[in-house]
Amino acid sequence: MSDNIKKKLEKIFEGKKLSDNSEPPKKRKTSKARKSNICTTCNEHIIENEDRDALRFTNTFHQLQTKQYCDEHERVHITHKCKPHWCGDCGFLMNYDIEI
Repeated sequence: MSDNIKKKLEKIFEGKKLSDNSEPPKKRKTSKARKSNICTTCNEHIIENEDRDALRFTNTFHQLQTKQYCDEHERVHITHKCKPHWCGDCGFLMNYDIEI
């Protein structure tokens, strides 16, 4: 760079000296720890389950629905015992355990 340009740049940058081979500093790429969208216990996609409004243990209305389903199933099939099986990590309904 010519001396005139260096002087003008130094005035702009408030007297900071510039080196001959000045380049803007490279930005470091920082990787954010991503939360996995797939449950490690039941291997279900958590976001898709939320979008589909799948039955969840933390919702009391969903618990009532599953209990009503089991009661209806046990009423129709007298020898069966029905129990909902919830995922321990994500809280979504995995399946119903039916004992014959």
